[in-house]
Amino acid sequence: MSIKTCIYCGSDKLVTGINIKMSAEVNRIGLSHRSKLLSMLRGVEPVYADLCKECGSITRLWVKNTEQYWDTD
Repeated sequence: MSIKTCIYCGSDKLVTGINIKMSAEVNRIGLSHRSKLLSMLRGVEPVYADLCKECGSITRLWVKNTEQYWDTD
C-alpha cells in the first residue's frame, strides 16, 4: 500500500522508497533478524521510507522482506 498524500499536511509531493543508510559505512542500519537455520547468525533487513517534500515528514517506514525470524531481544 502506498500513501498518495502526506497524512500531516495533505501534500502530494511524496518521494517514495528512499533507502535508509548510514553516513559512514561502518555498519548496516535496519531491522535485526536471525537465521532460520542457525540462530547465532544474524542479519539486518534494510528499511525504506517515504518522505513529504512539502513539510519534511516521514510518512511511512517499511521493509521489503517480512518473512524473517525477527530478533526481538
